[in-house]
Amino acid sequence: MLGGLATGDSSTSRIVHVNPARGSSRIAGNLALAVHDSAGAVIRGRFFVFGGGSIDTVSTVQAWKRRSAIEVARLPDGRSDLSAATVAGTTYIVGGWDGTAMTPAILATRNGVSFKPVARLAVPVRYAAVAGLGSTLWVVGGVTSTSEGGITDTNAVQKVDLLSGRVTIAGRLPKPMGHATALILDGQIFVLGGRSGTVPSSGIFRLNQASGAIVPAGHLPQAVSDAGSVVVHGVGYLVGGEITGPTEPLNMVVILRPSR
Repeated sequence: MLGGLATGDSSTSRIVHVNPARGSSRIAGNLALAVHDSAGAVIRGRFFVFGGGSIDTVSTVQAWKRRSAIEVARLPDGRSDLSAATVAGTTYIVGGWDGTAMTPAILATRNGVSFKPVARLAVPVRYAAVAGLGSTLWVVGGVTSTSEGGITDTNAVQKVDLLSGRVTIAGRLPKPMGHATALILDGQIFVLGGRSGTVPSSGIFRLNQASGAIVPAGHLPQAVSDAGSVVVHGVGYLVGGEITGPTEPLNMVVILRPSR
């Protein structure tokens, strides 16, 4: 876990190593800049943190591998509340805002330091759940408002054709939702948690990649939004998040395995 919001609604620079087999965790280092609402990816064995919020929205790209993180690049513009997904060796930066306006451009990088635009969202969003398989990137839900006071979520399921750059609305969530997370297990895309307005969700949904439909697939142990997620050796992990708001972050790690 790299950065995020700590208790008290403050950005943290902590890098936390979690051992799910032992149920233990330890501080493993620090980011060069404390950020929250950033996006992350592993590229060529290094952990990257893209943008995020600090005192202001930043464009900073940080990289870490065993030692303290360093700034290695900058995004074309500042972005916070963004998402990232890696498909076939390319990491895609999706959504977010620059502190004033939404950023609809989807960026691609293979090395974490150079970026090129490859598509534009049909519905510009921040706090979206994003995952990709094959030549398709899926952007599920998200927040369309640029202020925390007037929260407006979307139920749009956006399909991004990575070969052509074409973006279409392929499906709809049962209700508008943002702040969810997505991961891939057994070749299937699952959308977990999130919240509608200020109400958090425990729902787990499976994405039908043929139709764009969203199908209920279970429930988390408790409602949670804004959690991190990762898949390691075919097992999914949902890390941290919040229930009532950023002033009371969670310290839980949930193990996820699809039913057989």
